[in-house]
Amino acid sequence: MNVKKTGGAGTAVADDIRHHAEQYQELIREQVEIIDPDIIIGGLRGMWIWKVLFPDLSATVEVEGVEVFRWRRAKVIDFYHPSNYYPRSMSYALLSRIFSNQKLKQL
Repeated sequence: MNVKKTGGAGTAVADDIRHHAEQYQELIREQVEIIDPDIIIGGLRGMWIWKVLFPDLSATVEVEGVEVFRWRRAKVIDFYHPSNYYPRSMSYALLSRIFSNQKLKQL
């Protein structure tokens, strides 16, 4: 799901994302609650955005240099956006290491 509920140009300005996160916080939380995921992989890379969307987040840990936290029963991975400039194989390998890490499993 998109935080910024409008079409974009492949790039985003942090202030725009913050504005949209604040404006649509309730809608986004409602959508996530309906889905009731075990894991959320975000493409935002910034804890500030998660604190806007989920102010009641808890239990933050760092796994393979990536912040992971718990929101209710879901584990949230503050990961890179799929269109970032890293080769997809690197992102996949990092995500694979995160999923294999004991810190994530124990969170």
